[in-house]
Amino acid sequence: DGASCIAVAKRVGQHWEQVGDIVNTSGGSSHIIRSIGEYQGNLVVGGTFELNNIRYAMRFDGSTWHQFADGIFGSNNDITAIQEYQGDLYIGGTIEISAGNAGHAIMRWDGQEFHSLGVGPQLINGSYQYPGWVSALVVHRGKLIAGGAFQFANNVPASLVAAWDGTEWCGVGGYTDGGVISLGVFQDTLWAGNGGGDGTFNGLDMNNVAKYIWPEYADTCSDGTIDVAELRMSKQIRVWPNPADDRLSM
Repeated sequence: DGASCIAVAKRVGQHWEQVGDIVNTSGGSSHIIRSIGEYQGNLVVGGTFELNNIRYAMRFDGSTWHQFADGIFGSNNDITAIQEYQGDLYIGGTIEISAGNAGHAIMRWDGQEFHSLGVGPQLINGSYQYPGWVSALVVHRGKLIAGGAFQFANNVPASLVAAWDGTEWCGVGGYTDGGVISLGVFQDTLWAGNGGGDGTFNGLDMNNVAKYIWPEYADTCSDGTIDVAELRMSKQIRVWPNPADDRLSM
């Protein structure tokens, strides 16, 4: 609407406004906000940027933008997922533990500092050689579901989708190829979108999106299973010859 808005804007009435005082401190021109969330009344944004001398993730308390503790370390990070779960904030992306961060691909913020989620998601079991990537987070049936580019989570096989219950990781079976870039819940069923258009889910070819059906696609876990079930819906429809009274339940 003709106003200068760097990286983050909000809709007020019939126009857009800048959110707080944001200054480009990187000298570059590309500031990409890939994820937006809320935590303890603060607006939280993540992406690839250096604004107000803050890199990758920052929070807005209504008047000022703040860094998370000492910040996120490294030169190749990109925060692509933000989700509150069990009272803490979880951020996911291409986060490297080798750069000095608390976690790998995903971290938990308790309001004071970042923590790891066990070993975390990895491309190679037991190795932090490659950064891995958590691109999407969603809460479903009491679990935090993570999607991205990884093959293991806390040494448990977890191909592209994994579930965190606050204590341990479990693999959500099915995906074998394609990469997951988005997750959502519709009618109490978990849905996933992949990154390359074509992918493989439980041995079947998929094009862009798939839904998780339990128990056909069973979860794997170190000490059992975590159910991520499809909702079994009950419907009533009116049938001839007496639509006012006759019904068929399904």
